Amino acid sequence: MTNLWYRAKWIIAPRLKIVTQFPTHLDIELTNRCNLQCTMCRRDNTNTGIMSVDVFKNVFDGGIPDSVKLNWRGEPLMHPDLWFCIEYAKTIGVGEVAINTNGQLITEQHITDFNNAGLDWLIISVDGVTKETYEGIRKGGSFQTLLNNLVLVRKKFKGGIRIQICPQDSNIGEIEKWKEKFKPLADCLRVGKLHAMDGSISAPYSCYHPWRRLTISWDGNIYPCPADYRGIFKLGSIESGSIKKAWHSDRMNYLRNMLSTYGRSAISPCSECSTYC
Repeated sequence: MTNLWYRAKWIIAPRLKIVTQFPTHLDIELTNRCNLQCTMCRRDNTNTGIMSVDVFKNVFDGGIPDSVKLNWRGEPLMHPDLWFCIEYAKTIGVGEVAINTNGQLITEQHITDFNNAGLDWLIISVDGVTKETYEGIRKGGSFQTLLNNLVLVRKKFKGGIRIQICPQDSNIGEIEKWKEKFKPLADCLRVGKLHAMDGSISAPYSCYHPWRRLTISWDGNIYPCPADYRGIFKLGSIESGSIKKAWHSDRMNYLRNMLSTYGRSAISPCSECSTYC
């Protein structure tokens, strides 16, 4: 029943423009460090770090979301206390905990830790069906290592497995073969929206995210959306405020009003958003 209520809020709140008491979902960036250099990624390599356990705990002061995803611009398996963060979120009552990984660093010990900590969803990004396509996009990655790890995950992981692809010019012709190849290794597949770094693909008029979620960077800053890769629309920080305060802030309500009334073109960074998968 809890899961059904969560899904209902996820769909109904943004459609009816209802601002819930607390965000339905939080994207928490445990680190913005990464082991790959993907062609579509806009991650800033000049200012990197990892979220402290204290900051992570403080994220939940004032409320518990229905779900969290423990990454944003980096690879969560590079955080030394990932297992603790998963376990802590589950212990305090978060309904669904997920991580999104490129899958390169997964070991059998990781999977054991995920199972013990209670991870609900393991989301693995696989942006090609061949070695040439995958390694051309996921610079520094090994397609064979990924395949080996996917088999290991399917065999050992007790939670849900989602495999997803971020479509772009170099892999758009492989989508159907991609579905056939990876369907046996996943509980669900997700094909993202076509990715255009130059912003040439138009986005929908408005956006659901401001009625669903907030994003917290590794250093504790709060943003309205994971598509704000450059951190343009800062709402506050965990150090000086709280998630609940940011969620109901004048700045957040201004963003909602602008999107509802004038659409994405009226406000940055929404006006530049067509690249988030």
